[in-house]
Amino acid sequence: MNKLSLLLLVYLLAGCATNNIANHLQSSVIQNNLAYIDKNDTRYLTVQKKQKELARNYLQHWFSPWTGKNQVLNYGEIKNYKEDIIQKYTLHPGWNQNMQRHSPLWIAKLASNMNLQSFPNLIKKAIVIRDTYVREFPTLTPSFSNLNAKAGGWYPFDNMQDSLIVINTPVIALQVSRDGAWYLIMAPSYIGWVPSSDIAFVDHKFIKKWRTGHYIVVNKDNVAVFDDKFNFQLQTRIGTLYPLYSTTRHYYKILIATSNISHNAVIRIANLPKRYSKKFPIKIIPKNIANVANSMLGNPYGWGNLYRYRDCSSTLMDLFAGFGIWLPRNSFDQAMKSDFPFISFAGMSDREKVKIILSKAIPFLTLIYKPGHILLYIGQRHGQIYIFHTPWGLHTRNILLKESRAVIGQTIITPLRLGQGYLNVIYSLLNKVDGMVVLAHGKQNLTNNLCCKCCT
Repeated sequence: MNKLSLLLLVYLLAGCATNNIANHLQSSVIQNNLAYIDKNDTRYLTVQKKQKELARNYLQHWFSPWTGKNQVLNYGEIKNYKEDIIQKYTLHPGWNQNMQRHSPLWIAKLASNMNLQSFPNLIKKAIVIRDTYVREFPTLTPSFSNLNAKAGGWYPFDNMQDSLIVINTPVIALQVSRDGAWYLIMAPSYIGWVPSSDIAFVDHKFIKKWRTGHYIVVNKDNVAVFDDKFNFQLQTRIGTLYPLYSTTRHYYKILIATSNISHNAVIRIANLPKRYSKKFPIKIIPKNIANVANSMLGNPYGWGNLYRYRDCSSTLMDLFAGFGIWLPRNSFDQAMKSDFPFISFAGMSDREKVKIILSKAIPFLTLIYKPGHILLYIGQRHGQIYIFHTPWGLHTRNILLKESRAVIGQTIITPLRLGQGYLNVIYSLLNKVDGMVVLAHGKQNLTNNLCCKCCT
């Protein structure tokens, strides 16, 4: 066998190995967050002492669309942002799901429906009455950057998809589209368009009843919740806040928002099983964080929460919500725009990064940041650092220098050195991490964020 044939064989085998990387990780890495807990590490107690303050800050942010506090962007800035988005997509409207290029006329029609000349034309407090998508434009039609699926420009990366917003979320409706089918809303973490049928307006009387001061969170997705007459009401979602009405032996009676015929919010009472729920905030101990994280393991990657799944930043945002730790919606903001200390890895070798993580990071309370991706440090075993995260995949390059992805596409536990040892992987996660955030110090910075997507 000549050298060229040998090289081709090596690259072929490397490609086969990375194509099966998710299965390999599932079988070779312990997929149980509890297994990584160091019972002798008590540094989490620092955060535990501040939990009441953290929870107060969380609620302050959660209700900020109704209170008007901590609003970073004024209406003029919001309008300018949306006008910039229109200009961006007019130049590059992207591709439709039928693999045909969008025309600038498509964007022009959407822009006309946005009616920004009259912005803001509403300004009414409201609440989300069912889980719904937040969109960049008032449309459910996707826009993909290009047709190269394996390089991350095609499905599932719809640039129109901002996020999922869950039932019971306080919002303020700033704008109604010309056709009346969409509202531009400001939520606690983002701004975007939602179908008008998915929110209802609130008044002072509703808000007073709604803010009970006691709240319930869940540790499991997709648990069916019924009312006293066994009528289905909703499916639970980790990261959602449910006002507590009363307690029975096996259930928390919670408040859920719905709408009357006049599009005003009304309150219904539903029964949430205690076995899947806790009073807010859940006590900050590694075991509790690990248990909630375990319920997310194996879930498919969901760009902008597509199909109700999570991407990297929404995984961590939802994970810590129940503990009263507010995190923004995108990975950059989670790393850089909170008041938790960011420890930079600038200029460090991989060995130096490992050393500082092992010495300063608190397991289950430290976020590690790579541009476009965010990870949770959960501990070390035999000197190997392990992380909990929701990656799309690893960047690869074949012998012809064509870039692609080795898709993982799920919430998973991996080594931080993920990617090392594969000839066709361009870099490992450890190579590219920029720094870390320890969720143990400082007062949170409560901000509204416009952009909310992340991916690797």
